[in-house]
Amino acid sequence: MSAGCVIVAVAGLRPKKHAPPMARILIIDDDAPFRAATALLLKLYGHEVHEAGDAGEAVRRQLALHADVVLCDVVMPRVDGGAVMRAIRELCPDTRIIAMSGAAPYCQPRSPRRITSADRTLAKPFSHHDLSEAVDSVTSDYVANPL
Repeated sequence: MSAGCVIVAVAGLRPKKHAPPMARILIIDDDAPFRAATALLLKLYGHEVHEAGDAGEAVRRQLALHADVVLCDVVMPRVDGGAVMRAIRELCPDTRIIAMSGAAPYCQPRSPRRITSADRTLAKPFSHHDLSEAVDSVTSDYVANPL
């Protein structure tokens, strides 16, 4: 999904009136335009958003931020998203993890390639409604970490 598609979708977007408590979110994706567009959507919903482009940066940022939610691409160069999610789960067990992928097998519930370290999966491309619903579903039962 190109960033242009996401930006066009934002034109008519209005922030939610009754959003859950603001979450601190870390987006991990090697596709910078996609990462930026996803961050923009989440910021429109009132979340605090941070970005990382690779595994090393992701782990460093998570240790510094203690994000409430991590959205992580599954297929990335050098170190795959599955390894990143397992590391974050080990270091920060309370962090909610959403695996994102354009490769369908990773997001299918019964697939042997499914990401088991994620709390939820989100198939790319996704709409702003899908993104919002995914974040809401993993944040509905807790209060965001204090700054």
